[in-house]
Amino acid sequence: MSIKTKVKDFWRYFLKNQNEIEQALTSQDNKKIKKWEEKLSDECVKASGCYLSLENDENFHVLVFEPNKDKTSQIVCVYMKKFAPASLADNWMIFDCIPPLSEKIYHYRFRVDEKDYMIDDLSVTFIEIPKAQDSFIVSIACEAFDRMSQSDRDVIAETYVQHVLGDLILNCYIDHIECTSSLKEGYKYVPMKEAYDEIIEFMDLHHYRSYADCTQIYSVYKLNEDEISDEVLKDRVLISTIQPMNFVEVMNQERRSLNQINRLGGEVGYLILEIDQFNETEAQRKRVLEKELNDLLYELGIARITGSGVAAKRIYFEVFVFDKEEFKQAIVKVVGRLHLPMTYLVY
Repeated sequence: MSIKTKVKDFWRYFLKNQNEIEQALTSQDNKKIKKWEEKLSDECVKASGCYLSLENDENFHVLVFEPNKDKTSQIVCVYMKKFAPASLADNWMIFDCIPPLSEKIYHYRFRVDEKDYMIDDLSVTFIEIPKAQDSFIVSIACEAFDRMSQSDRDVIAETYVQHVLGDLILNCYIDHIECTSSLKEGYKYVPMKEAYDEIIEFMDLHHYRSYADCTQIYSVYKLNEDEISDEVLKDRVLISTIQPMNFVEVMNQERRSLNQINRLGGEVGYLILEIDQFNETEAQRKRVLEKELNDLLYELGIARITGSGVAAKRIYFEVFVFDKEEFKQAIVKVVGRLHLPMTYLVY
């Protein structure tokens, strides 16, 4: 069964039980909310490989997909949000990752030496990394940290950062998180519960670029030209992708991430365009074609262009396929319409 079909099944199941889910949230019946989180998560895992949570906002019910740092799940969750039923827009907010200022974090606590600690016991500062682009360090201070193991500190710190700043900031901007038991001299600390407003001001001040979701940030690799050949996929000299794990696995002849995509019902492959020579004209055509292909395929819910590659006589477009059968049919029509010498190769 394809990812596209599983996503449709998820939303069909959600709509079938929508009234009961909303009643549980409206009445704040935690037992029933937990039950529906578990049932919906079972369906969500089939499509995306991740869980979800339910919350109430002042004016909306809230559904949060939780892919965390799994790039495959992130891509599918963005897809699930994109193709959510239009009827939910009136009284539901849907997030493709954990949003900032999650209500649950204000009730979260951890215990050290018979004492409970909560969000009010943490302070935070943000440290710019010299010469780094759109990246910073988060330093969290709590007097209990020096009595905890490093692994426990790391889990606590990331939990607070994830739920106060949100997954988008955690995934796209944070280089790493520091834990200290006291405030560092020379830095402005704010209470953890004020960290989101502070980081938005920090990012505006330093002119950080903005992203709509966790799948919009690309990793770029320039390969050693002495090690390339004329063979397909081995001739690439520059690669840009939102799925760096796939690139690493292909280079190392591994398939952990790729097999996960296959298990969900999708696949990753390359559309390959043969050219005479890569130059500025072909570079411009690559940019235009990449957007055109993505617009055609993604709006139909069939596939998404997730990267590209450049070689001397080939251009590659990395494709995340949500429905293999529909993609095969669509790509024949698309290639025919564009009149391009293009082929498709599955990883």
